Amino acid sequence: MSLEQKIENLTAAIENLTAVMTTSGAVIPDAQGSLKEVITEELKAECQEKVTGKSSLPPSHPSFRCTDVSISDEEAVVEEVTIDQVKTKCLEISRAEAGNKVKVKALLAEYKATVVKDLSVSDRATVLARLEKGEY
Repeated sequence: MSLEQKIENLTAAIENLTAVMTTSGAVIPDAQGSLKEVITEELKAECQEKVTGKSSLPPSHPSFRCTDVSISDEEAVVEEVTIDQVKTKCLEISRAEAGNKVKVKALLAEYKATVVKDLSVSDRATVLARLEKGEY
């Protein structure tokens, strides 16, 4: 493929992309034919939400999502369960009765872990809760 053909293909691709962006409202041409980004209220809110975790849109706005509803401080406090916390509980249970070591290993295996440090951060809290409830 010649350089001229590559340039023509690239120009056609850019024109197609510009047409799609213009019809979608993402950009608009100004008087000189240059493209300007359209920063809508929804786009600003989406960017803010990605950065801060909260939307700037009022609940009455049509783009407001139910995930924008804030939760109370009591609900928001989530402590990360450490490996040591789970390990301590596993050892405590394993040492309490002879058959518990096998049960604890089986519980870890349910979460695709052979040892506590193999547990994902999200699974640690679940495993610790199950251990504390005696669900092993």
